[in-house]
Formats: sequence, structure tokens, C-alpha cells
Amino acid sequence: MRNGVRCTSLVPADDPSASMCTHHQRMARVMALAPKKPDETPSTSPPPGPANPLFPSSSVVHVPLSSVGALRGAPPLPIHVPSESFSDYLKVSFPGEVKSASLSCSFEVSSREGVPGTLIVTNYRLRFEPSSSQRSTNLPPSLQEAITPGLPTASVSKLTYPQSSSSSSSNSMPAQVVVHFRNCRTWVLRGNVTELMTTLNRLVFVESPLHLFAFAQGNTVTPDHVQGHAIYDLYADFAAMGVSLSSSPFRVTDANRSYAICPTYPPMFVVPAAMSDVQVAAVAGFRSKGRMPLCCWVHSINSASLWRCAQPKRGVFHAQNADDDHMLWLIAQTNKINGQNVWIVDCRPELNARANNVRASDADLSDSDSELSDSHLTGGGTESGSIRHATVTFMNIANIHAMRESLEAVRQLALMPSMEADLHWYSRDTKWLYHVRLVLRASIQTAHAIHQSATSVVVH
Repeated sequence: MRNGVRCTSLVPADDPSASMCTHHQRMARVMALAPKKPDETPSTSPPPGPANPLFPSSSVVHVPLSSVGALRGAPPLPIHVPSESFSDYLKVSFPGEVKSASLSCSFEVSSREGVPGTLIVTNYRLRFEPSSSQRSTNLPPSLQEAITPGLPTASVSKLTYPQSSSSSSSNSMPAQVVVHFRNCRTWVLRGNVTELMTTLNRLVFVESPLHLFAFAQGNTVTPDHVQGHAIYDLYADFAAMGVSLSSSPFRVTDANRSYAICPTYPPMFVVPAAMSDVQVAAVAGFRSKGRMPLCCWVHSINSASLWRCAQPKRGVFHAQNADDDHMLWLIAQTNKINGQNVWIVDCRPELNARANNVRASDADLSDSDSELSDSHLTGGGTESGSIRHATVTFMNIANIHAMRESLEAVRQLALMPSMEADLHWYSRDTKWLYHVRLVLRASIQTAHAIHQSATSVVVH
């Protein structure tokens, strides 16, 4: 048929091998290029899965991406589903892994659909086992991951308990438990919410990292010569940069050996050689949380260096500190090529940094938006513009709290049941790409200043 009329075209006489007319030959070529639909007939001999001891023999099924909120028109994904019983599969565990609890609940795969089953909590991971009536091979990838390997309890970032959208009372019981993982995954569990809340809070979170599965079940004590804190050699690290700390413009100070100057700094770090330990303590007292400038890296050719620190605590009276100013001068002097100036990269928005002089404290900004009304105006101020040997540039980067909120907005957007609402997720008001762009821009400018301009940089 051609346009609703039976085709009466003749087979080309000049092509003895042709079995159809020119029009049908063209249509055959087009149809050959079209994507093929998956074979609905189950194969009698499924292709073998990958040779992986953690995954038993499995059959390969195709799950349309549209069922998990992906774009329409994409080819189906192969998903390996254990052909044996789920209970037998869950017996695959690490040495020392034991089951701590099993809770009946429903695993939500969409806003209107849940898979009933059992949440298995071990001393290492969380797993979900569907009930016998739900052991279908046509399961979304998020549920597949929950069934097969599960996720470690140490990767749980928080638990939330949202109420039902139809609930009118603020004191009503939560309708579900949402498990948030550090890799942006989310499990939504329904059932006995009280039991889920109490059990997960008791078994998932630990009081100390030493209680994590890796440490609690480890039977071999790491020898002293391979202990992490003993492996690192500060002198060897700088020697690899071409800097001899025993005979250079730099030296190692152990003024923080008891962590009294700065609890979050190492006991030994690198400072200018002309600086005394008394001056080190004085500068630390002028910087937020005691985080004075310390050397992180030195360019092996032009001797420009990279330093990190926290903002100064200048306060409402714009206080100055002679030792702090002198240290910035000594940092500039360690540079053999450009020893007259140091570039200070202040990652915060300029308006917030300037306004923070009003009330100096050791707290970081809780919101680094560019608008003053959105800022809590806490922090330590910024360096004085009157320092002749230092130049300050503001990078307008939001703080970690704003970054987390932005990433959470991206995660919520990715979990939308339908992607048809807005395929251009970056156009939403998540500001994620905006934050990433500012961080990359600051990084490139810092690297260019050190490598190309031979300028020492202090970052906070």
C-alpha cells in the first residue's frame, strides 16, 4: 500500500537482484533503521549474566524507563533479577554481618504505588524483601537496589517523617518514614511508622565511628607502621614539591601539638620561617576558630604558594592585628619572584563579608545569599583594605548550608514522578549550576594566579 492505494510500481528492470519496487526498497531501508521493540516472547535460554559471585544466576528482563520517571522513547534497560528465592539471596552476607531486625512495611515506588514486604536491618546494611506475591521481575531500579545489595546503614544521612497531605492536624501521626542516603537516594517506607521510627533510629545511627561495621567487626589491628596518622610525613610531602623545610623560607611549627591553638588543625603545619610560635598563637587568636593561615602547597618552579585559613575577627571597631598583618607580609616574602604582594581570595559574597564586621563571632554564615536581609550577619569580617601588601577579592560563593539546600532541591526535582513538567531541570530555582560555576571560576582563577602570575594566594 502507498498513501492508502495499493502500490503498482514495477520492479526495476535494470536490477536483476531486486525483489521489490524502488519505493518499497526505500521503505525497507527506513524500517531497518527504526528501533526494534523488545521481544515479548520469553526466551527459553536467557543469556548468562555477568560472572559476579555477589549476584547469583539471574534472568534478564527489560523494564521500560517510563515506569521509573525517565524520558519517553528511551530503550529499555536490562535488569538482573535473582531467579532463586529472595530469602536465599539475602543469606549472602559479609563475615560478621547479622540480622538486627525485620520490619513489615511497604516500599513506595511511586506516589500511588507501594510494594509490601519486609525491611531487613543488619549490623551493616538495610535491605528490602518483597512479599511472595510481589516477587515479580518487573521492578524499578530503585527497588532492585534495595532488594539485592541494599545500602549500608552508615550511608544514611537522616530520617524524616512527613505527615499525610490530607492531614489537617499538626499533631497527627506521620504517614511514612523517609530514609535519606548520602548519595542522594531516598527510600519511602509505609506501615507501622512508630516501630519504623524507633527501630531505625536505634540501629542505624552510631555514637562513634568505632561502632561502624568495618571497625566493630574487624579482627585485625592495623600495625603501627601503617597507621594513617603515622604514614603522612610533612617533610617528605614538601620535599616532593621541591621545598626543603629545614633550609627554606618555610618551617614546621608544633605550636598546636596539644590542639590548644586550633582543635581542627594538625599538631604540626608549615608557616613562614621568620615567624615565631608566639606570633603563631597571636594570629590564631585573631582568626575565626583559631584557623590561622597555613601552607598547603608550593609551586616547585616559581615558589608561589597556596595558604588556607579562616576569616579575621575584626568586629564592629574594625580591629587590626599587627601579627596577622605581619604574617601576610611574610607569606608574600616567601615568593622569590613576586614577593611584594599576596592575593587573598575571600570565598564569601562581599556584602555579607563587609557586614560581618558588625558582629564578629566564631560562627559561620548560616545563609550566604547576596541579599543582606537573608543573612544572619554572623562571622568574622574580612581583611582591611588598607593592607598595602595584600589584595582581597570576593568570589560570592554561598556557604555549605546553602549548597546543601541547593543539592536537596536538585534531588527533589530528580524524584518527580514525571519529567514532562520541566525537562530543563537546571532552569528551576535550585541554583545548583550557579553554585558550581562560582566554585569552578574561583578555582581556575586561583590556579592561574599561582601558576601563571607567580602570586601567592591565601584562601578563606
